[in-house]
Amino acid sequence: MFTVIFQKAMEVSEKTQGAFDITVGPLVNAWGFDFSNRLKMDQHKVDSLLPLVGYHKVMLDKDRLIKTDPHIQINYNALAQGYAVDLVAGFLDSKGIQSYLIDIGGEVLARRTKPGGEKWSVAIEMPAKTAGDERTIRAVISLQDMAISTSGSYRKFYEENSMHYSHTIDPANGYPVKHSTLSVSVMAKDGITADAYANAFLVMGVEKGREFLKKHPRLDAFFVYTIPDGSMKTYYTKGFEKLLKKAE
Repeated sequence: MFTVIFQKAMEVSEKTQGAFDITVGPLVNAWGFDFSNRLKMDQHKVDSLLPLVGYHKVMLDKDRLIKTDPHIQINYNALAQGYAVDLVAGFLDSKGIQSYLIDIGGEVLARRTKPGGEKWSVAIEMPAKTAGDERTIRAVISLQDMAISTSGSYRKFYEENSMHYSHTIDPANGYPVKHSTLSVSVMAKDGITADAYANAFLVMGVEKGREFLKKHPRLDAFFVYTIPDGSMKTYYTKGFEKLLKKAE
């Protein structure tokens, strides 16, 4: 299990040039998005932790995890739920169950169709302005034999000194991401892939995400972002458009 997740993490890290990185754990902790107490962050503190970040600083040698520094920490949160969906799907398959929809924390996998032959309907949440806002629907897609994962910056955050801090950390600079992308939904053949790329695209933002998707047509994504006047816009791939039943 550990090896499967690790190998997928390395694959996505390589392809996204480090936008996805499981060694970002020390920064996640320091910014207060884990179980530890939040530290008072400044450039000096960030600079002291960045040497512990970098997917190329960890490797597997058979069953041994090798780190270039013993203080490096691995955080699987960005793809663990997607992998959990795949595990449940594998279990259902082993029991001969051929039609199902699995949802674990917003990571969804659909197998075949509903009884009667209709595809499964899955909603994509409207990004909220505050963490306490009522959940509403931004789009609805038809799903069959695919997984979808959504990552957003609008519910897990905190504000301090009039600054908004997202839970998604950019491994390149050590700071919470600050760009116009509010949420990204990714479709893939399995949950772990969809989950990992949804988090990677949230780091990359809509412009870099679009360029990446042009070079990787097997992935499909739905971005919700803001423009300078504060209104929300969407961008989605052609493959995603084919499955859209409703989009606001």
